[in-house]
Order: sequence, then structure tokens, then C-alpha cells
Amino acid sequence: MGDERRWAARYQFLEELWRERDRIVFDPELEHALHAGSEGSPAELLGRLLPDTEPDARVWMTLTNDRRAAGFARARSGTVFVGLDAATELATDEAWQVALIQLPQLALGEGSGREQLGADLSALLDVLGDKASDDPERSVVIAVPCEAGNEELAFERLSGLVEELFSDARIYGLARPGMVAAYDFGRILEDEASDEDEDVAIEVDTTLGSDPRFDLYLAVIGDRLPAEGLTFLELPPDEAGRTRAGEVGDDLGAMKAQLAEAQRRGDLQAIERLTLLEKLEQAEDRAAGLDDELERLRDPAGASVASGASQQEGPRLDAVLAREQTLRWELERVRGELDNLRARPVETLEAEAASLRARLGAAEAQVERLQAEAKAAEELGEDEDEDGDFDELEGEDAVSFEVVVQGDAEAGSRDRQRMRGQIDRLLLRLERGAELSALELHRELAALRRALTR
Repeated sequence: MGDERRWAARYQFLEELWRERDRIVFDPELEHALHAGSEGSPAELLGRLLPDTEPDARVWMTLTNDRRAAGFARARSGTVFVGLDAATELATDEAWQVALIQLPQLALGEGSGREQLGADLSALLDVLGDKASDDPERSVVIAVPCEAGNEELAFERLSGLVEELFSDARIYGLARPGMVAAYDFGRILEDEASDEDEDVAIEVDTTLGSDPRFDLYLAVIGDRLPAEGLTFLELPPDEAGRTRAGEVGDDLGAMKAQLAEAQRRGDLQAIERLTLLEKLEQAEDRAAGLDDELERLRDPAGASVASGASQQEGPRLDAVLAREQTLRWELERVRGELDNLRARPVETLEAEAASLRARLGAAEAQVERLQAEAKAAEELGEDEDEDGDFDELEGEDAVSFEVVVQGDAEAGSRDRQRMRGQIDRLLLRLERGAELSALELHRELAALRRALTR
């Protein structure tokens, strides 16, 4: 059943509930019909349901796309169009009498029917349930479409949703059985005037029928009911007035047209794919040329070498680059050490040099004192020997004393000269700006200190 014939059958069946009553309508199929336009008897039914002028009651239409509200309002001034986000407030504040709500298919997703609804639609159903429980004269109709094979699951989901929100409802199933109508035109010679007041009997023969396949379920909440038992609705013909066989033929033709269109698009995509592959190959060739040009620029000496030797130049170039990087790291390390040495305070070096000079002066004074004492002792020894006071220092003892005194004087002089030379050499290097490492300077100063402390 097409969308137009389905919503037309639904609202025709429910006309006793919504006619001349304040109503709220939410139906995406009906919204699509308003946007696309309709003709014939469905358009007349739509004009009564959503009036354009002189409405029989107050009518509110809730839209999934609220941007269409302004255009719909200009065409149907008797209907108020609002967005789905404002439907909850509308149902809470307005004194409506009937609400006609169509839900999406509940049999396709997982979980219960309530979990498949959005937040705005779920909130609207909560308000409708509360209002319907307060006033039994209010009617709420929930429509749920279903596909072949999911009828039972859709029925269970709708029943669970009704029990959760409205406690109880009467459920109707809309099906389209295959039927042939046999009209009785009466006898040929029978007086036509005698049949004017007679009721035409309607008989239903279900001998050849089968289990119906339901396209839609309706849950009606409230005291008012549209009908009881089985109701047959005669639908208007489709746009071209075709039979079911014609519909099958048209469907097959539409499918063939879709297949041809799909094949055409596939061919276009294949052509586009080949074009992209050609562009990719050209891009790869261009990238290879740029790589060769880059290698030539990096190694000017090898620009004249044939292309066959470029593969051998690659590793040599890598080795040169690695060597260059290593030298850069070594240069950075040497610069760091130089900065550390230059950062060493000059005052510290001058203080150490002054200390060494002072110690050297003290050592020279001590050596001079020792020499003076040795000389005085030597003179005193001669005098005492003349006087006979040191007669006991004779032979080896006198010679030993003289050797000791002279040896001490000569050793002090040599140490003094050696330390003086070391200090002069160290000062000369510092004055010339030589870069001495901390370890080397420390070694020199420590040697001088040990020499002074002997």
C-alpha cells in the first residue's frame, strides 16, 4: 500500500474521532504529503483534517522539520504548525480532545518500543498519557507501521508501549486483502423505480482468502471507538487508475530503470577510477623525478654521473650526511667544554697564582735562611776550630756535617728553581690565552703544593 493510500485509509477510518474536535496531529507521512501535494479524494480528506479556512475545530500540526511551518501556515491558515520540540508544551497547555500520533516502526530495532523513540516524542507521549487518564472523553490514537514478517513483533511492541503509558487500548490492524467487487445491477426488465428504496446487501466471501498481512496497527485510547468488528474501506484508485497487475508491471519497469541507472553510474565510476589511476601514475613519476633532482642538488659532484650509478651514490651520500651529523655533535660538545672553561672566574686563577707566588717567596726565604745558617755555622766552625772548642769534630764527622749543610742548600735551590719554572710556565700559558682544562690546571697546582709542603 502506497503512503498516500495508507494515510488516507487511516484517517478515513478514524474520521468519527477527529471530526469537529480539537486535535493534535503528528504524522511524518502526512507532513510529506503536505510538502509534495495531493489530488483527488485524498486531498479533500486532507483539507478536512488540516483545514485551510473556516476550521471545524482548533487544529495543531506537529512537524519533524519546523522550517516548513511558515510555508504550511500560509497555505493552511486554519491550522497551527509547530515543531516537535514545542509539542510537549502544547499538549500540556491546550485543551485538546483528540491526538493522532504516528510512530516509527518499532519492530526493527532492539529493546522495547519506548527505547526506540526520541526524547521529544517520548515526552509528548508521557503528557498525552497523563491527560488521557484524567479525562476519558479524550482520545489518543497511536499508529505504528510494520513490514512483512514483523507483524507479530510490531504488535507486541505497540501493546507494551500502550500498557506502559496508557494502561489499556483497543488495537486495530489495517490490511489490504485481495478482493473483487461484484456489483448487482438488477434485472434488465425490472422497473428501476421499484428498486430505489431497497437497501443493497453486502456479502463477504472469504473462501479463497488467506491470513491477512497487516500494513499498520492502530491503538485507540479512550471511550470513543471508530468501529467494532471488521470494517471495509473502499480506497480511491492510484494516480493512473491501474490495477494490481499494472502496479506489478510498473514496479518491474521502475526496477529496470533503477538497474539501468545503477549500471550507468557504475560505468561512470569505472571511467573515473581509470582517470584517477592515470593521475596517480603521473604523480608517482613526478615524485620520482623530484627525488632524483633532490639527490643531484645535494651532491653536485655526482650530477654528471649516469642514472645507473645513482643507486650506488645513495649509501655514500647517507654516509656523508651521517659523518656531518657526527662532526656537528662533536663541535657542539667542544663548544660546551670551551664555554665551561671560559665561564671559570679569572679571579680564582689569579688567586691561586698569588698563593703560589707567596709560597714560593716563603720557600726562597727559608732557603736563604738555611744558607745563611749554614754559612754562619761554617764560619763558626772555623773559629771554634782555631780556638779548640770543636776539636771533637774531626775526621769523618766534620766532613759529614759540611756535606749535609751544603746538600740542604743545593736541594732547596733546585726545588726553588723548579717551582719557579713551573709557575712561570703556567702563568705564561694563561697570559697567552691558552685553554687549560680544569683537570690539567688542578694537576699543576697540586704538584706545586706538594713541592712546597716537603
